[in-house]
Amino acid sequence: MNTDPIDLSGIDEERVGKAMRYLAVTDLSYAGAKADLEAAEIMRKRVRARIFLGADGTVAERQAKAEIHDETQAPTTPTCPRSGRSRTEGTAAAGGSSHRGMAFA
Repeated sequence: MNTDPIDLSGIDEERVGKAMRYLAVTDLSYAGAKADLEAAEIMRKRVRARIFLGADGTVAERQAKAEIHDETQAPTTPTCPRSGRSRTEGTAAAGGSSHRGMAFA
């Protein structure tokens, strides 16, 4: 474990302020995007389960039918069930960084 002190001499108050402003703006957007993604994944699992239960055939056939069914193809879903916004809405357009857009790629 390194116990040497960290050199903070190159960090001035302006840089700290910029970093804090950046985090204040991006953290909420990123958290919202992550929550939207998790909600979409939960909805996809529910749809897949509903289709599986209504399908005929062996377990493997029912799993395959549920996986390829149009309703379970999450990337084609235009909006998130929780927020109602599109998967890429509010990322780059809001002046955010690319990491938020990656959550819905």
